[in-house]
Amino acid sequence: MKTKAQKNSPQKTYGKQTARGNTGERRAADILRKAGYTIRKPAAHPHGTDDLIATRGSEVRRIQVKRISSRVFSTEQAARNRLAGKPFLIKSIAPGHEVWLFDGNHNLFIFTK
Repeated sequence: MKTKAQKNSPQKTYGKQTARGNTGERRAADILRKAGYTIRKPAAHPHGTDDLIATRGSEVRRIQVKRISSRVFSTEQAARNRLAGKPFLIKSIAPGHEVWLFDGNHNLFIFTK
């Protein structure tokens, strides 16, 4: 079943998708700052997958943030399955990278390699 965003043309949903993504990134950045990390956004790159780069001392975390406001996941496996499907198609995560997924109830799922 397609979501409302998938049914609409990209031009109709661009602003909503961008706002949704920015909200997720702000939420992730707030969590990381409270944990003592310094946050920066990498320069835009057509193949870049990092939304945030968090550093604390010599530790570096490269994070891609996803936010799905129309779904609530009861298990980590359900969230992982959603990431692997359309529109995300995240089949694997590169070493040293993370994917953070926020669902409709603001639950956070963190996936690493």
